Amino acid sequence: MLPYSLPIALAGLGLGLAGFAATANAAPDGLSCGVMAHTANGMATLEGVIKTDKAAAGSYSFALKSSGGGSNNSVRQGGQFRAEPGMVTTLGQVSINSDARTSIEFTVTIDGRSYDCSAPWTTRT
Repeated sequence: MLPYSLPIALAGLGLGLAGFAATANAAPDGLSCGVMAHTANGMATLEGVIKTDKAAAGSYSFALKSSGGGSNNSVRQGGQFRAEPGMVTTLGQVSINSDARTSIEFTVTIDGRSYDCSAPWTTRT
């Protein structure tokens, strides 16, 4: 799991809506994946996203632990997915207070190979 201080992660990495034209954790076989973040009105939405060069199917696990404001939360999502080539596909999504400290573990498995996709999704240059 990667720890995130959400306000720092968003400011320091410039994450946001522009992240849709992005690559993160580039893996073999034309797979890019990572965690995208959006903030609005004091809330942050964290999404586990992938983009593939060819159609792909597999499974994913998206787990988040957050703390802040006197509360602790734990969310685990997962299941099967299908991804179309060249399209950004959201596999898991959670909304939390934007000042929460978080740790995220996002794993994608395609054709029996698992990829750690826990790093932030970054904009392509």
